[in-house]
Amino acid sequence: MPRPLLAAAVLFALAAVGSAQKPTPKPADKVKAPAVKEIMQKAHAKTGVLNKLDQAAKGGRWDDAKPLADELVVLGDDLVKASAPKKGTAKSWAENTKEYADETKAYAAAVGKKDAAGAKAAHGAITELCRTCHGAHK
Repeated sequence: MPRPLLAAAVLFALAAVGSAQKPTPKPADKVKAPAVKEIMQKAHAKTGVLNKLDQAAKGGRWDDAKPLADELVVLGDDLVKASAPKKGTAKSWAENTKEYADETKAYAAAVGKKDAAGAKAAHGAITELCRTCHGAHK
């Protein structure tokens, strides 16, 4: 093979290998958490995850409830990572958001067990946390 063709083949091969590599994902600790307002809208709007989940659980539609419960858990975990509002103390924010995340997990566990009473109790606990957290931070 003549030298110019060999050089071109090598460059082509290197370019193909370089473009086939996936970009390096950002480390999890570098990914910015969604804003509190965004989390609250996704979770608590009239057409939000919590209301849809509540309707599915009340109706015994556990297959519909499972992905909603999983999404609620993600939103609860995101809230823990979100920046604390200016109003209220950082300690209160950390305690309230941890409890919120724990209750979303309790709701998901109840859905996993097809436990309507457990789902209702977790929903009630989340609603009570709304009042507590909003009183301190909103």
